[in-house]
Amino acid sequence: MKRCVIIGGAPINRYDRVLPYLKDDDYLIYCDSGLKHLPALQKAPDLIVGDFDSWEDPRIQKEAAHAGAGSETSPETRDLSSEQTPEELNSIRRVPLFDLSNYQNVKETRIRYCYDGVHSAPAVVIPPEKYDTDTRFGTRQGLKMGFEEFLLLGVIGNRLDHSLANLSILLMLDGEGKKGKIVDDYSEMEIVSSGPGFIEDRFSTFSLLNLTGLAEEIRIEDAKYCFLPHERIDCEFQYGVSNEVLPGRTAKVTVGKGRVLLIRNFQEEEAHE
Repeated sequence: MKRCVIIGGAPINRYDRVLPYLKDDDYLIYCDSGLKHLPALQKAPDLIVGDFDSWEDPRIQKEAAHAGAGSETSPETRDLSSEQTPEELNSIRRVPLFDLSNYQNVKETRIRYCYDGVHSAPAVVIPPEKYDTDTRFGTRQGLKMGFEEFLLLGVIGNRLDHSLANLSILLMLDGEGKKGKIVDDYSEMEIVSSGPGFIEDRFSTFSLLNLTGLAEEIRIEDAKYCFLPHERIDCEFQYGVSNEVLPGRTAKVTVGKGRVLLIRNFQEEEAHE
């Protein structure tokens, strides 16, 4: 099955690092202001999701399709499930819609979104008052479609809270038995749990971080600092930082109990801003 690519709104300064990861048959979900990356990525969205608090709300795109007063609303921009005015939409946005016990049943509005004045794609619009971030909601849409592998771009940025929340998406995917990877300007990241993780010597360094409780029976092979099978890392002592792969080798990481975040850092000359 094709891979699902989630594109968030965090800055991407090194598109030359990101573009090689994309494949022709990827299924692309742009999340809210992730649409700002469309001109650089040159990959049309298969789906657009978000509450559109940081990007133009497609439900009130009154002039996107045509100029001329009195003309009918374009089917590419009209809300297909309601005819609410902007004032009504703003009124709805001020009212919390659901509680945490039912957070996955958020109200969705499905439309066609003309995202560049010419082309359109399906969009799922959700309220700002929700417990999912737009990026997590987009990932859950991919899970509903049955994707087994996910690549997340534009999800690590200046906001530490957003970045940490997006890192937790990797934990969610791992918990569902899916493969997930984040790529930013400096590194690529994935969870190592039931299966091994590998690091080629083209990466300058790599780190293992524990994000959840205790990780035990960690083993690292073919690296400058090797771990024997009895090693463990807890959240209070993150000593698995800045390891190096032996020249000409591929390092291997395994975890017997728990899981760790594996970060592979690009070579410095490749990762400068």
